[in-house]
Amino acid sequence: MPEPRRSLSTATPRAFVTKTTRLSCIQQRGSTVIPFSRHGSTTPTALSKCRCRRPLATASGRAELAIKTGDTEQIEQALDAIERADELRESLVEVLRTGEVVNEMESVSIEPLADDAWNTVSATDDVSLEVCDDFVVDADPDALQRLFENLFSNAVNHTDGAVTDRVGRTDDGLFSDDDGHGVTENARDKVFKPGYSIDSSGDGVGLASVKQITMSHGWDINVTESDEGGARFEISGVEFSTE
Repeated sequence: MPEPRRSLSTATPRAFVTKTTRLSCIQQRGSTVIPFSRHGSTTPTALSKCRCRRPLATASGRAELAIKTGDTEQIEQALDAIERADELRESLVEVLRTGEVVNEMESVSIEPLADDAWNTVSATDDVSLEVCDDFVVDADPDALQRLFENLFSNAVNHTDGAVTDRVGRTDDGLFSDDDGHGVTENARDKVFKPGYSIDSSGDGVGLASVKQITMSHGWDINVTESDEGGARFEISGVEFSTE
């Protein structure tokens, strides 16, 4: 006789309830926002809301799947996303306190870091990540993960359905591209400006943060068209590590 499937109420760990309460608190902190001043500078509240939005959306999506299917693995992924939102909030507090966007540099392996960033962003099965090359760069790992999370969120948020994002190495850096709608030529010099968004649902914070992180590392970033017609972000000036 097959074992009956456990209901969500019996499968849900206490930690999920605790962290879900924390998720609610984080959402409330960013619920009232004045996204940008007249001069285009990002407010701390807007940054907090932007950085936490995607992992919180991922947590919500995973929790809904857990409720529908009783799959406890979805609960674990929701917990991971909630934890990441809390880490991002704490990171922002530290940035505001010290003024340092990039902290200690170390050798960072791209493949596992990109996978971690993707797991924070992806909440559905119709989006996917391909890491074409595994290589090591000198970077602040937390800042670099935030960079990837923002690039991946940009790809996922600006598509109507399935999308594949790819990450790989170039001669002097790395790229992240997708097969989504892309960025038009007349918008490519604007997308990194605080407050600019290619659609009305965006807040213009994510790619501005990407630009800030690359500049703080001493890198350059450009956006062009991918082979599939989507967006391709190329970061140059990156130092590779042999470790």
